[in-house]
Parts: sequence; C-alpha cells; structure tokens
Amino acid sequence: MKNLQRPNLLKIKKFEIPTLDVGIFFTLSDRRESNGFVSPEFLAKVGLHFFLKSCLIHTDIVETETIRRRPKRAMARRRREMKMIELLKTPLTDWHIANGAKMAEFAGYSMPINYPSGALKEIHAVRNFAGLFDISHMRPIFVEGTEARKFLDLIDTRDLSLMKVGDARYGIVCNENGEPLDDIIVYLLSEEKDSERFLVIANASNGTKIYEHLCRVKSENKFSRRTVTLADGLGFYGFVSLQGPKAEEILKKVPHNLIIPKKSYSCVTNVVRGYRFLIAKTGYTGEEGFEILCPKNATDHIWTSLLNVGKSSGLIPCGLASRDTLRLEAGMPLFGHEMDKEHDPISAGLPWAVNFGKMFFIGKDELLKVSNGTSKKSREYFHAFVMDKGRVPRHGDLIVQNIGGIEHKIGKLTSAGFSPTLGKNIAMGYLDCQRAIGLEVFIEIGGKLYPATVTERPFYKREKK
Repeated sequence: MKNLQRPNLLKIKKFEIPTLDVGIFFTLSDRRESNGFVSPEFLAKVGLHFFLKSCLIHTDIVETETIRRRPKRAMARRRREMKMIELLKTPLTDWHIANGAKMAEFAGYSMPINYPSGALKEIHAVRNFAGLFDISHMRPIFVEGTEARKFLDLIDTRDLSLMKVGDARYGIVCNENGEPLDDIIVYLLSEEKDSERFLVIANASNGTKIYEHLCRVKSENKFSRRTVTLADGLGFYGFVSLQGPKAEEILKKVPHNLIIPKKSYSCVTNVVRGYRFLIAKTGYTGEEGFEILCPKNATDHIWTSLLNVGKSSGLIPCGLASRDTLRLEAGMPLFGHEMDKEHDPISAGLPWAVNFGKMFFIGKDELLKVSNGTSKKSREYFHAFVMDKGRVPRHGDLIVQNIGGIEHKIGKLTSAGFSPTLGKNIAMGYLDCQRAIGLEVFIEIGGKLYPATVTERPFYKREKK
C-alpha cells in the first residue's frame, strides 16, 4: 500500500452553525477522515464548501501527516455500513445480522435480502415446506370510532359495509383523479355498540403518505375526534409472515393453544403471556400462509419460537429477494411497479377490487370513466409474459412487436425475472392492446430481442387441498 502525503488538514475545535445540521456534517466528514480531521477538498466535493465560508470556525493548522489511503472496496463497504446505521430498524434487524443475512435498504429500512442459504433455497422452502419473513416495515394504522366504517368507506375502493369482526379486505386508496396512492388491507378487529376498531396495513414506502391522506380526509369531511380516531402504529409493532403449505401445521405446534383463522382473508386476536397479537390468513406469495402482528418487544420471541417448532417441518427464514420472486410467480401486483399514477386499478388488472356499487369513494367518478371507456386518459392494458429461452428480463425492458419486418415498441415490463419454480423467465407489463393472450412479442434486453408470449396470470397456482 502506498503512503501519501496530505497537507493542510483542518482539525475542527469550535464552530457555530446557524442552519446546518451538525449531525449530518459529522456523519459526512467521519466517512472520509478519522480523528476529527476534515479536508477542505472533501467538503467541496460533497457540496459543503459553503460550510467553511458561512460558519465561524476556529481551527488549528495540523502538521503534515502520513495517511494510509483505504482501498476503494474498503471505502465503499464503509459507506454502505454508515448508510445502514442511518436506516430504520425492525425489531428483528439484529437477529438478521447475527444470522448472516445480506442486508440492504428498502423503503428506509435495513432489511434482509437473503440468508446464507440463498434465495433459491428460500423459494423452494416456501413452495414445498414453509418460509418465515420479517415484514415489520409495513405500516399499521388504527382507525376507531362510531363512524370508523363510514370514514374508511370514503377512502377504500372496496365495499366495507358488510364486514364482520375477523374479516379482512384487500383494497386500494385513490385520490380524486382515480390515481392509486397505495393498496391496503383493512381488518375489522372489534365491534361494540358505540364503536368499531379497524386496522389498516399500508406499504412501507407509502405509510406516511397514507396516514397523512387519512388525516386530511378526516379533516375535510369534518369527522370529530369522538367519531373517528386515527393512531399511527409506526415503531410500536412487529410483523412476521409465515408462508407455505406447512404453515398451519407449524402454527399448531406452538405451545400456546393459538386460535388460528380458517378462511382466507380472515383474522383472529390471540393473547399470549399478556401480549395481544393478531393472526391473519393473508400473504403475498401465492401459498397458504399467515401474517402475525404483535407488540414490538414480543416479536423476537414469536420469530424464534416459530423457527424452533418449524425446523422439523422444513421452515427457514427468508428475505425480500425470494418474496419478490414468489409474488411475481403468483402474478401479484406491486405498488410502484404495476400500479402508479399512470396505471389505475382497472388497468392494473384489479377491477374486482373496485366496487362501483357503493354510494361513493374518493376517485370513483374517474375510475368509472376508465371502466366504461369514456376517460380521456390514454390507457394501457396489463398482461403477463413467458419466455422459454433468452436472457433474464428485468423491470423497464421494452416490449417489441415485429409487424411486416418493422419493429414497433408497444409496451414496457413492470416486473420480471427468472422463476425457479417454473424453470423459465416470466414477466408482467403493459401493452397498448387489451386482448392479447397468445400474442408473440419480443423483449428487448441489452439491445437484443428475445421471443416472449403473452399468457394468463398467475404463472403459478398452488394445488388446493
């Protein structure tokens, strides 16, 4: 390693900062230099040269030192480590790291991507045995009050009027233009004479947006504190997902006589060791499974208990990489990919999740125009694709059709990858034509075209018991 002379380092001893966050400054500076030394060149590179000009800094000039330059890989690893420190943690983050999980940023959280066994083994486990996922980054929001149901009916595309205690409903939250803000699941937890209590689960990346949207709708429609109360559960709960054909068998092994929901999209409240937690028969893998919402300080106990009793049944911990492949195989949409401002729920293949029969919900008028073909917005249609050969497709790859020897770009992929379960490449995306099953197209990958066929969803469907 070559030693380099780096003169004119400044040691910051005392400073006044009228506007800049001190913590941010030290985080940035500590990534480059050690022992409190900061070079003006470094400050200039990261866009903080104004710091030296606008702040009163008392410094001492330090004699030239011999500094060993870190290898680029080590510096990159250090930057990643510093970034991970700044991310939000789930109640299980320390467990993931201790057990060798590959961690990465997702929706502002430090999340496990896969474990040392690898994503392929995790996918195989979920399809044949069971897998356990940490989904504590999801956002729980509680809605309670005498008019809680009426309030949620305003923001949800589904009809919640017939929900009973223990029911769950998948739905979509839209704005006034019919543009989706997020897809959610609503659970009815309890119902009393004067009040009802609901749980709304939003996606991690949209949690704050949805909570603020609910607060705004409550204010604009003049719901009082007595009729509707909102409580953000961020940071107070853990959330784990047990998925696979042996999921129910594993839950029954837990030595607490758990009450387990029987039908899909239902939930049951349990009490164990004084902790109240919710078991819901829901999931995002295409397999039978359960999702468990519990108090933050009970999450580690539930996680390790499930892994211990499920080991003999083939249960292993799984990361986000396998979860994304599993949901793709099941043909399930992902917000931000299949649904966004340009692609409404009707276009995204979810007309069943929009109940036009109910009196009103935010965005109904615009979605009705899309449904009956009178909308002025240009529309694309959601389709699935299968490729028997060629390179693995990715999100954003173009869909091309050859007409009379001329290549026409007719769409773009929103989710794509290799399916270990099916042994072939699969993808979802949008075309400018509605009826296209069996249509032969090409996917442009790295400047080359590879054949693909429009097919039906889901790609994978579990066998019914």
